[in-house]
Amino acid sequence: MSNKKKLSLGATIDEASSSGGLEGLQQTSFSVQEEKLTGFLQVKVKPSEKDKFLSLIGRRSASAEIRQMILDFIEKHDD
Repeated sequence: MSNKKKLSLGATIDEASSSGGLEGLQQTSFSVQEEKLTGFLQVKVKPSEKDKFLSLIGRRSASAEIRQMILDFIEKHDD
């Protein structure tokens, strides 16, 4: 059974520094976690606007399209 601690990258570096440098890293592991799609943004539109948009994209849900619009906007306006 492994005795390794799971630490963030910063904590891993701190742990290594306080416990003897590179040798201290033998008992430490870290991993990079991707940000999950869990943020919600509620947008209120008229039912007719919603129906028209969904008919134009040919889908029952618009999450992917709206997310792409937001990402495009961020890319265009982020300095």
